[in-house]
Amino acid sequence: METSTAFWSIDFALLELGDYTLSLIELLAVVFSLFSTYLLRQNNRLGWVLAILANVCFFFFFYQIRLYALMAVQVILACINIAWSLKPPLEKGLPVKKLDSIGFPVSVVAIIAPGMPLMIVLFKISQFLPSLFPLPATYVFPDALSATGSIVAAVLLRRQFLESWIFWIIIHCLLIIVFAWKGYYLAMMGQMAFLGYAANEYLAWRNLAK
Repeated sequence: METSTAFWSIDFALLELGDYTLSLIELLAVVFSLFSTYLLRQNNRLGWVLAILANVCFFFFFYQIRLYALMAVQVILACINIAWSLKPPLEKGLPVKKLDSIGFPVSVVAIIAPGMPLMIVLFKISQFLPSLFPLPATYVFPDALSATGSIVAAVLLRRQFLESWIFWIIIHCLLIIVFAWKGYYLAMMGQMAFLGYAANEYLAWRNLAK
């Protein structure tokens, strides 16, 4: 990665602990995402603003650590968050739904089908667009599937489907592993917090679905 002192760069260090360097962009991405989740849980519309800011921070963060699919999907998720922020909040007590015997495999196909060609693009992206992506993508498999899975999981979550949390749990597990391998430990801990939240919500929704 090219050295840069811009505040949004991974190289803009806030704290150094041994081999680990905490950057401002990593800190902001994690803090915005955690607080947005908390506020949206409280039906506070400020949460949407923080969610969009988290998308912006993660866009830069994923670009710099070369998870280009997750970088690109932040644009889509930001658009989704903007659209949902303009709608009335969901009423509490809405029924939790389950995907039927066709809906679940269709959702899995909706993740894998675009994920496979996306992997091919990621393998070649530094050759196709060297000026924008001078360095090759890393961890292409979890990057592509986490990106497509995030879109499917977000749509299912908004429609109150229980299985959305299963997809989120898988996505958070993949990102925990990737961040641990890459040495971005605050981002890893953020995903661990989201994993716990997703597991708790899955259990709560499963009881409601019964």
